[in-house]
Amino acid sequence: MANIRHLVSIKAPAAKIYEAISTKEGLQKWWTDKVTGEAGVGQTLEFHFGPDYHQDMKVTKLDPNREVKWESTDGHPEWVGTTVDFAIEDKGDKSTLRFAHDGWKNQTDLLAECTYHWGRFMTSLKNVAEGNAGEPTKN
Repeated sequence: MANIRHLVSIKAPAAKIYEAISTKEGLQKWWTDKVTGEAGVGQTLEFHFGPDYHQDMKVTKLDPNREVKWESTDGHPEWVGTTVDFAIEDKGDKSTLRFAHDGWKNQTDLLAECTYHWGRFMTSLKNVAEGNAGEPTKN
């Protein structure tokens, strides 16, 4: 199996990061501007990327100001069954975010492409948490 990892230092308290990754409104500021569904544990969030593509993520864990986990349930076949984990280490006025997208079955071109795009979106998330504008996908 293959995995994606990013480590991001963010000049913001954990609560700001948690808000950006655990609410539809927060996610729309840095990942994609069209998010539907519910953000509670056991619920599914649908992330839309243009008119013909979506990625559904079941929320499997919400640990306030510490961690958010999802499992991909629908969308691109290479994503289905993978998990996404945002783990936050609070250091007061700054935090460390450990991002993981695990469970890829093979090393594919899509995995390489997603590694790049997750890096871009981690920068977008960092910008939002630090009080600046993010760069989400526009629908």
